[in-house]
Amino acid sequence: MSDRRMASKYAGKCGICNNRFPAGESILWSREQGARHETCNLADKIDKATGKTYAVLAQEWEVEHANDMTICERAEGMLDSNSGWGLNAMSERDQDTAFQYAMEDKARNPWI
Repeated sequence: MSDRRMASKYAGKCGICNNRFPAGESILWSREQGARHETCNLADKIDKATGKTYAVLAQEWEVEHANDMTICERAEGMLDSNSGWGLNAMSERDQDTAFQYAMEDKARNPWI
């Protein structure tokens, strides 16, 4: 996501603070977020579903996922001979299979 700095062509409403801005005011715009004042920080935007700011949601997500394994750690675990996956760590095909399943959010055993 990349914000573009520009002069607004039309009067509009900031997507963060919901205050109006006149035509010609310097704004930041992105396809994902729409228009906002240059001084409004995206982290201060309130999520409608939870009522929390984006900054708080991002921090909660980081805490919740702090101990998640990386894709490499998950693939190595699947290739371990004691894992029960039945994959051979020396087989390029099995390495590709482990990597593909490790990229999924929830690993699954295709042979069950």
